[in-house]
Amino acid sequence: MNSTNDQLKLKLKKFFDEIPDQSAKSKQDVVIFRDLYNQFLDDQHYIDWSSWKFIDEKSQVTLDDLPVLDSSRINILNKLAVIKLNGGLGTTMGCTKAKSFIEVRDGFTFLDLAILNHEVCVFERCFCLLDVNGYYHTIIH
Repeated sequence: MNSTNDQLKLKLKKFFDEIPDQSAKSKQDVVIFRDLYNQFLDDQHYIDWSSWKFIDEKSQVTLDDLPVLDSSRINILNKLAVIKLNGGLGTTMGCTKAKSFIEVRDGFTFLDLAILNHEVCVFERCFCLLDVNGYYHTIIH
């Protein structure tokens, strides 16, 4: 076992093996997690961008394009929660793995970009929660 991936798999196995008195459900969850984690480590995550049609720039809206919020209403933003649903459309797009871990730009994954966008919102605009959810079909498989 020389590769980093093999070392990570071994550490994960050791971690789960040291948990005492696991219920049958916990053991099943461990197997599912370990399989998904191993799949993440073993599979290459790549998108062939030349095969995609991009959204016309005139149709794109950035955070800078939005009007500035009246500062007297900033409390509204403090009630905001950002929800990222992992899953859905992946199968339609031909993905067989979690899309969140696919590298999309400059070494960043979809999940990295979601977190970076959330950090901008939190640090520059307001405090809001980030809730990352897994799509049930993705979790099952």
